[in-house]
Amino acid sequence: MPGRYKNPGLEINGRQCDYTKNEYGPDIVSDYVLDFITREKDRPFFVYYPMMLTHEPFDATPDSPDYLESVSGKNKNRAAIFRTWWPTRTS
Repeated sequence: MPGRYKNPGLEINGRQCDYTKNEYGPDIVSDYVLDFITREKDRPFFVYYPMMLTHEPFDATPDSPDYLESVSGKNKNRAAIFRTWWPTRTS
C-alpha cells in the first residue's frame, strides 16, 4: 500500500489515485484544496484540511537532500529531516 508522502496513494473524489513519479502527497492535497477554494469562491463552503505533515511517519520532503532515495514512511533519520525543515541558527 502506498504511503502518503513520496509517491502517495490518495483517494480523490472517491477514486484511488496512486502516484509514481516522485510526487509529494502534502503538495498534491494542498493544490487540490486551493483549486477547490478557487472554483467555489462565489459560494459558501466548508473545508476541513488536517495537514498530514504534523503526523508520523516523519519522512523526507522534496527539499531534503535524500528525498529521491527515500522510501515513504520508512525514513528513520528524523534528526536530518527536521534539520531540513528547521535549520539551526548560526548566531
